[in-house]
Parts: sequence; C-alpha cells; structure tokens
Amino acid sequence: MNEELEKTIQELQAAVEVMQDAFRQIGDFAEGLNRLLQHVLTGMSEATVVDLTLTKITELVDQNI
Repeated sequence: MNEELEKTIQELQAAVEVMQDAFRQIGDFAEGLNRLLQHVLTGMSEATVVDLTLTKITELVDQNI
C-alpha cells in the first residue's frame, strides 16, 4: 500500500509540474502580447481593456505557480 501511495504522489507531482509549466507559458504569452499590443493600440479605447485583461491573466498565472 505504501508503494501505491508513493506512486500516486509522484504522479500528482508530475501533473502539477506540467500544469505550472503551462501556466508559465500562458503568462509569458500574455505579457508578450500585451507589450506588442500597447504599441498597436496606442490612443484607442480598446487599449485599456486589452491591457487590463492581459495584466489580470498574468496575475492569475503568478498566483497559481
């Protein structure tokens, strides 16, 4: 039973690491997209919405990794 528990824990840890890596990739993408769009959307009303949305995504990523 102890071996089964250890195997399950290792599998769960591996799954968590995969999810954390995915969160990091999402955060990196959101940050890069935000930087790019800041130049494209300068002076447009959509810029604020896009900035706030992408900033919130990166904050959620940081909280979950």
